[in-house]
Amino acid sequence: MPDTTPLAVCFGEGMVALVAATAGPLEGCRTFHRSLAGAEWNTAIALASAGIRTSVLSRVGDDGFGRFLTAELRDHGVDDSAVEVDGDAPTGLYVKELSARDDGAVDGTMHYYRAGSAAAAISPQTLTTPVASALLAEAALVHTSGITPALSARRSLPRRPCSRNGTPTGCSAST
Repeated sequence: MPDTTPLAVCFGEGMVALVAATAGPLEGCRTFHRSLAGAEWNTAIALASAGIRTSVLSRVGDDGFGRFLTAELRDHGVDDSAVEVDGDAPTGLYVKELSARDDGAVDGTMHYYRAGSAAAAISPQTLTTPVASALLAEAALVHTSGITPALSARRSLPRRPCSRNGTPTGCSAST
């Protein structure tokens, strides 16, 4: 029997975050903590944790970081069937450099490495694959952010109304 609970689809970039284990310049840091990053991917995990059926629509590289990210989705109960694997482009990542402040707090500076990444190749065609089309047609909620079209090399992702067959559906966009 098919699952009839509402579906949330999160559309956007997943990245690996490498966070320095200690404060100081990156050239002096030998240890980093790895985690999943990306607003839409974190939202998908949060929704799944709340018991909502959730899927991610995105692209990753055919590399260890891409496999780590999709495994994290599955480990949290998120469907990754619409995450395309790109054999040519790498998975994007960012490195967080920590700096100690005089008051004892720590500031972070982000260094993004996403140019030429698999997610940067998201295009209108990404939304039209059979798996993506089926998920989008079923979705009660589609969540994305402004960064997704800004990263796309084409920057021409289609805009569609938040309705299906004239019936309003949930849409969410964050910037």
